[in-house]
Amino acid sequence: MFCNRALFTLLLLGAGMVLSTLCEPARATFVDDASTKGLWHMDTISNLNPSGGFQDFVDDDNTFGAPDRPGGRELLLGTAIPLASSHPTFLPAGGPDGSGALEFDGVDDVGTAFSTWVGVSNPTDISIDVSVKPDSLPDLNGDNFMAIVGVTPMQLYLTDDGNGTGSILALTFNSGGVAKFGFSQGGLALGQWHDVHAQVVGTALDVVVDGTTTSYNIGGTGLFNFASAAVVGRDLNAASRYFDGTLDEVRIATATAVPEPSTLAMVSLAGLMLAMRRKM
Repeated sequence: MFCNRALFTLLLLGAGMVLSTLCEPARATFVDDASTKGLWHMDTISNLNPSGGFQDFVDDDNTFGAPDRPGGRELLLGTAIPLASSHPTFLPAGGPDGSGALEFDGVDDVGTAFSTWVGVSNPTDISIDVSVKPDSLPDLNGDNFMAIVGVTPMQLYLTDDGNGTGSILALTFNSGGVAKFGFSQGGLALGQWHDVHAQVVGTALDVVVDGTTTSYNIGGTGLFNFASAAVVGRDLNAASRYFDGTLDEVRIATATAVPEPSTLAMVSLAGLMLAMRRKM
């Protein structure tokens, strides 16, 4: 009996450690699959211009995304070819944060993924994932939007929640072409990593930040006509609203309505603990 109780206590402690790990703000790690349309780990950088220069690209992990395969969507760092002096700073793997990342200065840095979206034929459902570490917040009394990543017609922004911390805004469109907004919970601290996931499945818009989901009904299926480019670090349609901070693990994919990993973990742990109690 004592051993059973001790084992149960250890199980509870282990469950708490697992859940705390799941809820701890940290960068996600994604693996390319059939739903992925673009995936940038920010761990490797290429220069596709044989003559050198500033034409730096972050490799796309998608099946068609390697530099030696056609149809790839390498992320171009900067706004011109050849690039101007201002472009996101590549932080190589092994740096202070443990893996590669892109640092934006909030002025005019931008990353653009060109080429066509291979295998996409006007999907109705879309998801965007990104790990975000903001260095500052947008002006609460001004525009109050810093663009993180966008692809037609969904854009993710960082906003000031009014308490000196941040919130994530997802902007999308319903079947009538009407703009719809979904906000996450506030409290995103500066200088810390936060995992962001936003998706539209049917009429549901979900914004998930660090495992907490906020859901909205957008009143119609989204108009997901993919553009020929995804934009990271500034507004999708205008040279403005530049991001100030570090981005990693950007993924654009078709979406499905599935439980969040943290929810699955809690259900599994609850079932295991219930079985242990019954054996006692």
